[in-house]
Amino acid sequence: AAAGFSLLRQVWQEEGGRSVAIRVRLTNHQHEALALDALLPLQALGAEGLRINGRTAGEWEVVAQARFKNGVPTALRPGAFDEDYRQAVSLTGEAGDVPAGADGQRASFEMDPYGVLRATGEEAGPCLLMGYLSQTGHLARLVVRTDEERKALASLEAECEFDGCLVPRGAERTSQWVYLSTGNDPHALVEDFVDRVGAYHHVAPPAERPPSVLCSWYYYGPYFSEADFHEDLDYLERDRLPFDVFLIDECWDMHWGDWMGNDRWPSGMRAAAERIRALGYRPGIWTCPYLAKADSELAVEHPEWLLRLRDGSLVIFPMNGPNYVLDPTFPGVCAFIEALYRRLTEDWGYTYHKLDFLRAVFMHRDAAFFDRSATRLEAYRRGLEAVRRGIGTEAYLSVCGGHYGGSLGLADSQRSGSDVTAIWDQPPALPKLKQNIHRTWMSRLWHVDPDAMMVRRREEPIDVPSHSRLSLGLFTDAEARTIAVNQYVGGGMVCFMEKFLELDADRQALYRHVIPSIDSPSVSLDYFAPTCPSVLRTFVRPAGEGLAPWVTVAVCNWDDAPRERSLTLSGDVLDRLPGERYLVYEFFGQRLLGVYGAGGTVPLGELPAHGTALVKVLPWDGRTPTFLATDLHFSMGGVEVARCEVSERAVRGQITTRWQYPVRVTVAFAMGDSVALAHADVAAGEDGFEVARPAG
Repeated sequence: AAAGFSLLRQVWQEEGGRSVAIRVRLTNHQHEALALDALLPLQALGAEGLRINGRTAGEWEVVAQARFKNGVPTALRPGAFDEDYRQAVSLTGEAGDVPAGADGQRASFEMDPYGVLRATGEEAGPCLLMGYLSQTGHLARLVVRTDEERKALASLEAECEFDGCLVPRGAERTSQWVYLSTGNDPHALVEDFVDRVGAYHHVAPPAERPPSVLCSWYYYGPYFSEADFHEDLDYLERDRLPFDVFLIDECWDMHWGDWMGNDRWPSGMRAAAERIRALGYRPGIWTCPYLAKADSELAVEHPEWLLRLRDGSLVIFPMNGPNYVLDPTFPGVCAFIEALYRRLTEDWGYTYHKLDFLRAVFMHRDAAFFDRSATRLEAYRRGLEAVRRGIGTEAYLSVCGGHYGGSLGLADSQRSGSDVTAIWDQPPALPKLKQNIHRTWMSRLWHVDPDAMMVRRREEPIDVPSHSRLSLGLFTDAEARTIAVNQYVGGGMVCFMEKFLELDADRQALYRHVIPSIDSPSVSLDYFAPTCPSVLRTFVRPAGEGLAPWVTVAVCNWDDAPRERSLTLSGDVLDRLPGERYLVYEFFGQRLLGVYGAGGTVPLGELPAHGTALVKVLPWDGRTPTFLATDLHFSMGGVEVARCEVSERAVRGQITTRWQYPVRVTVAFAMGDSVALAHADVAAGEDGFEVARPAG
């Protein structure tokens, strides 16, 4: 206790475990309200402040998470300023471009909501996870600074940001719980941490399978019109593709803030929702509830609702020109937001809502909210709670560009990365793929939205004044496959957009490999790899009766030239699979690569530039006929096989799919010391299969 306030430090240690959590609680005893900037529940100062396995900061490698979608979670090395470090300290643009760092030689980086640290190159060595268990009361970050030579730790601070909010006399503010845990398996540490975050916030794992969503933005941009809409729906009426949600993205509104339909939609937005629903899809609509254009009626009629900085100037959020930002703590603002979303849902009929640019509320640390006791994150959450009240508990809430922790328990899904294009290099695809790969952990808390898959071939843009490059499709065949695999390994939502009237049949066929979602996120086995992890394991719990689990492994080549790759069946690859020998089957070539023992190395051959191999690994006892794969879904039987019965002479079963494609089923039979494959082709619209043991 000192200077009119007291500070209580609380420490929790897990009994018999390797976990500890720390927080601090400040109480104001003075006569006047206290403006609180930050609380620092944990500090490590100087080279000896923290060592990992005896090594100091210049000899660490770190996987650092980022607090919202445009940050790039990445594996970096504090002792070297390279491309990974630059990505970690630079926000990407909306389309995924990574600007140069302000000084080019940053010696500090942030982690939020967690980071994993270990000594460089010690694959079996101890890891330290540091993160925030509680994530809704205020923004928080872990800041790591090195000395100028990048060799030793200067400081590591857990900074809980209170933004100058007022703490009245007798009131308290408590920091987040800073959580630390150690262990040799980084994935086990992360899984345990995220489970604890969910338990702390009373957030159960998502109960429903993630939806598949067609999003109009990724072809038309803001120029999607009612005429385009009817043309696309006419196609889907003839060929009903089995996705879940038809989302009308930004294009339909007059002015941000007013949220009424424009003249490109003369029949009105209620009529659009009715036609979507009549085709069996769920109607979705895009909004950005915290923004208002300067010429919107809302900004003109309610200037008092607009968020200001402490110097009195208006907060400006630049996106398609300057925008004002609403202050969710001002009386009447949350009532307006709630009424807006009740109208969109109950009156217009949209039960899937994509909310964009929500970060506008918390981007400025010197924002002056009407409620001076509110932090930026509390203001953010008040507005999001108003949205949820408006749409009700049954509608789907998809957050794009909000705060991950601040949306806990309110969002059904959140975007894992920046906007995409169907071009590999301009802007580069890799940071966006990396964002999704390093954020699969989020699927415990909500459905992860990897943003849109686009595999069209199109060399000329559509004729619109801007955003025309969104319509391009310049991926090679290998890149298109990798883009599809990115949707699969995310294990969450499947998002996409195509002009199906123009889409080549072989590219349209890629969608049957990812819809429906596998609902099982991948784990990156080369977690600390520079550039981007490239070995991604998915544990498949098959839906069908009579099938035991297996794993699929995606092996990617991020290089700009072909590269030989192989896969070693390590314990990490095999995960929980029983047995000593395993069948390894490659999806794109539909070929058996062989039978391998644990620890064996499987040659995958030469992967093209930006290409991916996808293999299935499953136990093989050398005797029992074994269902091996289908050619329909990347899980190779995980979602599309409803039943499988094995006898000595045959394997029988049932396929269940809404895709109107023929399906090939492959079964492995023991023939002495070798393996023989047999197949059955299931015609489109049929479901039963029987694969008999081959003669000989």
